[in-house]
Amino acid sequence: MIEFARRTPDGAVLTFETLNRNVVPMNTMAIALGLHMRVGIEDTLFGPDGKRASSVQQIEKMERIARELNRDIATGDDAHRVYQIGTQWGSADETLQSLRMPHCRG
Repeated sequence: MIEFARRTPDGAVLTFETLNRNVVPMNTMAIALGLHMRVGIEDTLFGPDGKRASSVQQIEKMERIARELNRDIATGDDAHRVYQIGTQWGSADETLQSLRMPHCRG
């Protein structure tokens, strides 16, 4: 995960996501590293105790951990801004330039 984060281009938004028994420990590390993360029952049906956990329960757990690590919780408006939801560019080149990513020419 550290190497993945290190190789992410400057200015890119990195969101970490994992599944099954890795959800809590890996997302906790992502939070500690300052990354974005997501969680829900499409990732795993079970909590770390092996009991079924709803999306709400999983989200509440990660929210508690984030607060314990002094991380703010993103609102829906924050997510739209961070991920530029609804933003459109005129071409692939303009998109890559706007996102400060290298052009993929072959």
